Amino acid sequence: MCGIAGSNNKEQAFKLYKSNLDRGFYSSGSIVLDNAGRWACEKTLGQFTEPSEPAYISTVHTEGVYYLYHSRGPTTETKEFLCSNNHPFFFGEWTVAHNGIISNFAKLCKEHFPGLDPHIHTDSCIIPRVLNLFGLQGLSKLEGTIAIWAYNMRTKNTYIARNSCTLYANIETGDFCSTMFDNSILLDEGAIYKIIDNNRIVKETTFATKSPYFIL
Repeated sequence: MCGIAGSNNKEQAFKLYKSNLDRGFYSSGSIVLDNAGRWACEKTLGQFTEPSEPAYISTVHTEGVYYLYHSRGPTTETKEFLCSNNHPFFFGEWTVAHNGIISNFAKLCKEHFPGLDPHIHTDSCIIPRVLNLFGLQGLSKLEGTIAIWAYNMRTKNTYIARNSCTLYANIETGDFCSTMFDNSILLDEGAIYKIIDNNRIVKETTFATKSPYFIL
């Protein structure tokens, strides 16, 4: 299993990230972004020992800054840490971190992304490609289980969604996490939520879910 988390408060985001570590922490990833469209990504083997904080944050007001995290518990044996094969994944205008299993990964590669080798690449890497090709409704093409955060580098919008994976949020504060936390609710399955001004979560739209799996 993996875990995702986010908050506009650095300490809260790191606390939520750490609450996911019992789900696995072979590797970790983070993105810190602000309303001006600046962002910084960090990936590491194992777990982060302190909150992510890019250098530019110290030169701007912290209002509008948002912290996104991922902790990875691989579903297959991992021989080495590669930045290119760990979350978050980038493609086109999207960056995505994912918890779950894309069971039709090989089929999607064959139909839409023949350059991807299912024997080499991690299934999660197909999600930003699907979003780049089909938009948010591309989530309907994913079979299996998902809980994601997805940041669009063109529109500067951040989204979260789930299907058969846990994802909790405090919609009034803009915090979310794979594990339950104080004042959080389980988000609706098949709903796509948008993080507004990095401090509030609203339901944007829905997508058709396809999953034969239990909750992860």
